[in-house]
Order: sequence, then structure tokens, then C-alpha cells
Amino acid sequence: MSLVIFLFSRHIRKNILAQCKKTFETKEKVDLFMSEWNIMVMADTVENFVQLFDRLNKDFVDFPKLLTYVNST
Repeated sequence: MSLVIFLFSRHIRKNILAQCKKTFETKEKVDLFMSEWNIMVMADTVENFVQLFDRLNKDFVDFPKLLTYVNST
């Protein structure tokens, strides 16, 4: 992975984490979301990424502001 991609990925993860902390009341929920996020980002195929992306959207459907942020960023 190139340095630019690494820094870009790190920046996105940091922003997603900040949004999670604003959204969720517990550390456990933040950790759960971030775990799913990290698994999704590390998908080895486009098909797997799409499946995991759909799952993330289903698992956190009760948090539309966060999903809007994730889907538009």
C-alpha cells in the first residue's frame, strides 16, 4: 500500500470514528461499527465489499445520520 493511500485511509477512518462517537452512546456500539467498517474496507473483492457495505447499512439502519455520512463521504 502506498503512503498516500495509507494516509488517505487513515484520515477517512479517523473521520468515521469521530462520527461514531457523536452517534453512539456506548463504546461497545462504536467498536461494533468500527469493526464492521474495518472488515468492509479490507474486503478482497468488489463483490465482497458490496455485500459487507449492504450488511453495514442493514445492521445500523437505526442510525440514518451516520449512514448518510458514510454513504456520502
